[in-house]
Amino acid sequence: MEFFQQGFPRAPLERPAGPIMRVCGGKVRLHHESVMAPVSVPGKRADAASLFVPDPSRKTSMNRLLAVAAIGLVPVLSVGGAAGAAFLGSHAKAPVAAPVKPARTPPPPADLFVQLAPSGHPDNGATLGGIGGVWTPILHLRVPAGHWVLQAEETIVNVGGSDYARCVIGESSKDPWDEQSAFVGETGSATMADVIAETAAVTLRETSTVSVFCEHDTTTGYSNYPYVDAGADLWAHPAARLAASEATS
Repeated sequence: MEFFQQGFPRAPLERPAGPIMRVCGGKVRLHHESVMAPVSVPGKRADAASLFVPDPSRKTSMNRLLAVAAIGLVPVLSVGGAAGAAFLGSHAKAPVAAPVKPARTPPPPADLFVQLAPSGHPDNGATLGGIGGVWTPILHLRVPAGHWVLQAEETIVNVGGSDYARCVIGESSKDPWDEQSAFVGETGSATMADVIAETAAVTLRETSTVSVFCEHDTTTGYSNYPYVDAGADLWAHPAARLAASEATS
């Protein structure tokens, strides 16, 4: 549409000059459009097509104006984005940790047991020899580390001259945990067979060999001397804990 006043043509209504600023998805975007400036020609009526020519100076000025406006808008958008992130962060659900499976409790160690088998010896057991004071190994158990209650039982037989027979339980015969004895033989007040039993409660720091050792005290010169009958046994029972207590009378 054209308007005429006092014989001078006026330009149609202009669109915004220069780039147009649009905010899309939190981002500022500038769309450039050609800027047209009205041109008046004295003494000649201009048609609509000839009233406008590009005006680079106006385009540049408008670009600068919009650039300044965009710079001022960025902090606002940034603050809004930060506030939104803070809001989401405060309302976000905390990650749910996977349930921790309880550690599997290992089963308690089993009782350990060993028994003296019959031998081809005429005494059908373990002979203690003719010389007194010599310790003879009878039984052995390989026992893991831990708390243990140990017990051994032996039957000592002597059909010769009476003598004391002794048995111990421990890692060695020199430093045993327990020692028991019996007076056996065919002379005096002795009996030709008697049972000896040893008991010990120990805490092993590492896997150890627990043994039973036996001996008789005197070298008598008899052809028959004490021996341990077949069937002697040694066993180890695991304990959760050991507590010492005072003996009572």
